[in-house]
Amino acid sequence: MNFLTGIKNFYNKKMRPLLLLLLTLISFHSFSQIKIPENYEELSESPANGRKMNKLSTDFDADGKNDIALIIKCEKDFSKYFLLIYLTSDTKTYRLEFINEDDMSVYPVQLEQKKNVITAGYFKDGTAAFGRFFKLRYNKSQKKIQLIGYDSGYRISAAGHCDKTFNLLTGDYNVKILTALPENHKGNKKISPVFIQDINISMISKLDKIGSEFESQ
Repeated sequence: MNFLTGIKNFYNKKMRPLLLLLLTLISFHSFSQIKIPENYEELSESPANGRKMNKLSTDFDADGKNDIALIIKCEKDFSKYFLLIYLTSDTKTYRLEFINEDDMSVYPVQLEQKKNVITAGYFKDGTAAFGRFFKLRYNKSQKKIQLIGYDSGYRISAAGHCDKTFNLLTGDYNVKILTALPENHKGNKKISPVFIQDINISMISKLDKIGSEFESQ
C-alpha cells in the first residue's frame, strides 16, 4: 500500500463518517431554529398531487450558512397554509400565506429551487384549477426576500387553458391562451419592487390583473 492509498483509506474509514455527522448536526441546528406557529405543523404530503413535500436547506441569503424553507398547514383550518423561510443572516423567519380570496381550500405543491431562486405554488379549489406560483430571491442590497416572478394559470374551457408569466424585475409579461387556436400575447408593466411582506390579497389582486387585457380575447 502506498502513501496516497493509505491516506484515502483513512479518510473513507475515519474522516468521512465524521464529516457526514457534522453536516447532519449543522442541518439539524438550522431546522431547529425555524419557528412554527402554534396550531400549525409541517406539511408532509401535497394535497394537490399526493407526493411527499420537501423542505429546502440552502444558502439563500449568501452568508455562508444554510437557510430553511418549508410549508406548514393549520391543524384546525385545512385551508390555511404558509411558506416559511428562515434566514440565518438575521435569525428571523419570514412567511408567505397561500391566499384564496374566495375563502376555499388551497392545495400546495412541492417547493422548487433553481440556483438562488425558490419557487412556491398552490392551486385553488374549484373547477378552473387556478394556480399561483411565486418566485423568490434574496435581495442583498435591501437585505429582503424579493418577489421576482409571478406565474398563474387556469382552465378556461374543457380543452382550453390560460397561462400567464410576469417578470417583476423587467416588467415583461406573457399571456398564452391554449385552445384550438392558440394565442400568445406579450406586454410590459413596470411596478415597484415587491417583497415577501408585501404579498397580501391586495397585491395578489394587482398581480392577477397583469395581462388581463388579453384574457377575454
